[in-house]
Amino acid sequence: MQDRKFQFSNKWIFYFLVFIAVIFTAIFYFPELVVNSPDVNDNTFHLGLIKSVNDRVTEFASLDYWIPYWMGGYPVFHDYQYLPHLVTVLVYRIFLEELSLQFVMHLLIYLLLVFFPVVIYYSLRKIGFSRSLSAFSALFSLAISGNHSYGWEYGSYIWRGWGMYSQLFGMFFLPLTVARVAVSLKTGKYYGLAVMFFILTFLSHILFGYIASIICLLLLLRETNKVLLFKSMQRLILIFFILAIVTAFFWLPLIIDSGFHYRSVYEPIEKMDSLGHRSILTSFISGELFDFGRFPIMTVLSLTGLLFVLYRSLDKKEGGCYRFAFWGFVVLLFLYFGRPTWGNLIVLLPLSKVIHLERLINGFHFFAIICVGAGMEFIWQRIRTINKFSLKQKFICMLLLVLLISFPVFKERSNYLLEGSDLAKATKSEFYKEWPDFKKVLDKIRALPPGRVYCGRKANWGYNYQLGKSQCYVLLGVNQIENIGYIIFSWPPITDFQVNFNEYRLADYELYNVRYVIADKDKEWPDFVEPIFQSGRHVLYQIETSGYFDLVSSKILLQSRKDNSWNFNYLWLKSQLPEIKQFMTIGFKSVKQEYDNQIIVKDKYQYTYQIDQTEVDKHNEHHIFGGDLLFDRFSFLQKENLGQINNEENKNEIYQANFTVLKDSFLLFKVNYHPNLHILIDGQEQEKIMLSPGMIGVEVEPGEHTVKAFYQPRKIKFVLLFMGLIIFIGILIKNEKKVF
Repeated sequence: MQDRKFQFSNKWIFYFLVFIAVIFTAIFYFPELVVNSPDVNDNTFHLGLIKSVNDRVTEFASLDYWIPYWMGGYPVFHDYQYLPHLVTVLVYRIFLEELSLQFVMHLLIYLLLVFFPVVIYYSLRKIGFSRSLSAFSALFSLAISGNHSYGWEYGSYIWRGWGMYSQLFGMFFLPLTVARVAVSLKTGKYYGLAVMFFILTFLSHILFGYIASIICLLLLLRETNKVLLFKSMQRLILIFFILAIVTAFFWLPLIIDSGFHYRSVYEPIEKMDSLGHRSILTSFISGELFDFGRFPIMTVLSLTGLLFVLYRSLDKKEGGCYRFAFWGFVVLLFLYFGRPTWGNLIVLLPLSKVIHLERLINGFHFFAIICVGAGMEFIWQRIRTINKFSLKQKFICMLLLVLLISFPVFKERSNYLLEGSDLAKATKSEFYKEWPDFKKVLDKIRALPPGRVYCGRKANWGYNYQLGKSQCYVLLGVNQIENIGYIIFSWPPITDFQVNFNEYRLADYELYNVRYVIADKDKEWPDFVEPIFQSGRHVLYQIETSGYFDLVSSKILLQSRKDNSWNFNYLWLKSQLPEIKQFMTIGFKSVKQEYDNQIIVKDKYQYTYQIDQTEVDKHNEHHIFGGDLLFDRFSFLQKENLGQINNEENKNEIYQANFTVLKDSFLLFKVNYHPNLHILIDGQEQEKIMLSPGMIGVEVEPGEHTVKAFYQPRKIKFVLLFMGLIIFIGILIKNEKKVF
């Protein structure tokens, strides 16, 4: 009788395992939450975005807007997911702004990590896994130690890690998406919930929406009956179709404008291509992929579980979920190998040219966690076969084994979290000792005419110019100060060229409208960099520039493509042409104006050229690093007096000025080129061209003129958003209606 009662209540033992995982993070990550130290990772970027979203929400404005703080300005949310930042602002408003935005962000990181094991347990149960496997997977769901591998581990999100705020939301919603899709494929109902969680995943992190799509395709492996398989395929196609329509407001404008979405040449190649099978399998076998810095318990459990799910997958009747787990592990591992393994075959994977293949480790980790749970379930099933034990004794034995197996894992993870909180606490103390002095400098800049700020960069003195452990250049964007030199994302066209900013050449300050410099008092500067304010050891310098607009010449046409123009822009930047304000017109497509001087790019290094309308010898190709220097061929070009800019102002990212033109020229707008930027001269919109190294130019004629420049998203975006919202509401209303 007692065994029956115990059997009835044994599910609470598995709930207890989930509770252990929840309470572990709640306890050992709590000290870092309380410290609330300023971040030293990518969360500084996310906090800057959150602050800008908070300003926009106040105005009830669109969330596709111009954000000027980093790298010459860019409409970040045109290309980037915004749900995490919007949620943070909404929570901030719910608390009536009594908490700081920084603390609200840290609080959400805390809550998402704390309740992630619950998400894993719920999701695996809905997919169809046993209570024991789901509970064991939940227990180890945040136990991976991959040496900051961008995957499902604390190091991807906390203060001492990468600060991947958006990815945390994607990680949280991805299992829920797979679970709800699995339910819909099984029942033919609840499409509204499936689409809702898919949207939440997609708008939290685009790549996680992509990974979720791959995993949902693998759900079809659960079915062996042809009739049921065909129905599941119909249901999945319906879900994908609805999702595509509802999210078209985001992905369609992104595709339309993808020609102006760049990739940095300075990004590590493994980020785009991944690491290859040799490196990954070596790390896996050695234990470093799952158990860096400790005994490879997770590695052993995952391999045991992989063999177990393979064995169970052979059961055609009951092995559906196990087939999903086994093939999911294999497929995502193979995809994670990336381009070094598959070479040109990787193009068969949709979007493989634009996604970060290294991040597919997140899909692999999803299945690895399932296999870890399966490894523990295998042990549990072996215990259950011991006939001389009562059920109660078997559970006690199982709990003792769980304690024995998990103790080294959780001991290492607890040390990792507590060490992180100690580092954060020490850094916070150092930071706030100097923050009042640095803040005075920022306040002074806000009171001065608008312009960008330079505070060093990672490759020079800027890396060691810090408050606590925070580089000062990182603090500019998060405090909504326009700056260059801090490369936080690589999509804008002029991003890479700021890495080569020459702080001793006035032309570079003029090109990027760098009007201010902040540096340590002991740093020496050229004469044109004049000190105007000092607070503590921080000195503010000012440089005279024309502002965000300038009048320039463009007598050279660079005929190239997006993927082969980089070297030519770089050499232009290093030449004397920027100093005499002679720019290149970059012609990715046909250019209406005729140019006497042209550079015709063949590939990244080969080119032909034309000077003063001479006939181009297409067969006589030149190498950019061979023979005469490319831009020495245009040494005959001279600086001209083209006019001047007057009364420039910038209010809410609407840039305006009066200007006088003395001869035909181009008005240069010193921001990143984007097709959704609009330039009005004397109230009439003008056709834009791209000027080197990736800025905006418009032709202007002699006379007195006014200019107004602003960003405005395509109208189709709002039409698609409204249409998608109506369809989504309809799907939710009909959530329980069976289709197929």
